[in-house]
Amino acid sequence: MTTDACPAGGYCNPPTTFFMCPAGTYGNTTAGESVDQACAPCPAGRVCPSGSTPISMTPCPPGFYCPIGTQVSSAFPCPAGTYNPQPYSVSSAACINCPAGSYCPSGSAGPTICPSGSYCPALTQSATQYLCPPGTYGGSNTGLTTGSQCLPCVAGSYCPQGSVSPTPCPGGHYNPVTSAAGIHECLLCPEGWSCPHVGQTMYTDPCAPGHYCPTGTVSAVSYPCPFGTYTDSNSLVRVDDCTICPQRYACLLGTGASMLEMVPCAAGKSIFVKLDLSPMSGFFCPNGTASPKQFPCPPGYWSNKNSLASASECTVCPPGFFCIGGNSIVDGPCGQGHYCPNGTPLPNSFPCPSGTYTAQTNFSDPTQCTACPPGNYCPEGLANNVHNSVAMPTRDVHIFD
Repeated sequence: MTTDACPAGGYCNPPTTFFMCPAGTYGNTTAGESVDQACAPCPAGRVCPSGSTPISMTPCPPGFYCPIGTQVSSAFPCPAGTYNPQPYSVSSAACINCPAGSYCPSGSAGPTICPSGSYCPALTQSATQYLCPPGTYGGSNTGLTTGSQCLPCVAGSYCPQGSVSPTPCPGGHYNPVTSAAGIHECLLCPEGWSCPHVGQTMYTDPCAPGHYCPTGTVSAVSYPCPFGTYTDSNSLVRVDDCTICPQRYACLLGTGASMLEMVPCAAGKSIFVKLDLSPMSGFFCPNGTASPKQFPCPPGYWSNKNSLASASECTVCPPGFFCIGGNSIVDGPCGQGHYCPNGTPLPNSFPCPSGTYTAQTNFSDPTQCTACPPGNYCPEGLANNVHNSVAMPTRDVHIFD
């Protein structure tokens, strides 16, 4: 009885059990019975994983070298700062110095061009080993060999170490000089001015009328003067610089010059007379008024003017009429059963006294109310005559002994 010979790449001991040659060796014979007999050291320039044969062993890859007995291809990389483009290398002597303008990490098969934002002298090991200095940037340039080849940062921007391109100063800032290294070198926009754009080299935009601009203002309309104030100036720096709105006018938020003009005291509309009479008056505007309808003429008063400065300039409601206030016309005649002296606010403010009545609507004094006829009862504020009202006739009362 015969058995197959033990195959190459290992040994058989006992004959029926196959053991692979260990990594770093290869089997160069058949019918081997031991490691020493069947397995030889992997030759230089080759890689021998376990069970290798002359056919299956692999060449040492570029970027590496492989001395005798190499087990894995990554065991001996060329050091960082060198490269090796050739396979089958047997020692580190095959590794070549990385040229200026490129970098070579460990195990490089060839140089890699130095990226923008960095420079690479000879033997550079990584892309970020030598960054462009603060205040400079790489731009479209690659393959730089010295830091002096990095470009100076442009005005309006700043360039931290390793910048590929300049970083614009943010809104509210400017920078008139080159070679700035950090955002701290961007200057705050001065008070009274605005810097609305990124990357400004100078401040050129004055504050807007109706607004104030503290240090670092981005937009000319960021800080409006409050309601009830205004300014026609374009150089205010704080809210306290805004001027109190003059009497007879109202100042909305941000009032000033061409931005937003002051408005005269505003229109009103009677709630009793359903007629649109806009623009109307009926309001007054003292100093610091924020809205044209902020201060209506008080109840019992009216006005057909739109330039009043105080309540004392409102017109007192005439006798026989009522004025609810805040309107440009007298609101209406007095109510039946009532009288309306000067300054009456509502049609039913002053009822005719008990024992009197009136159907008229123009009375101004209680003495004008008509006396209740004998034999009838007239409660306060009675409007109709005794025949159509709640007037109550009196009854005879008899007392029996």
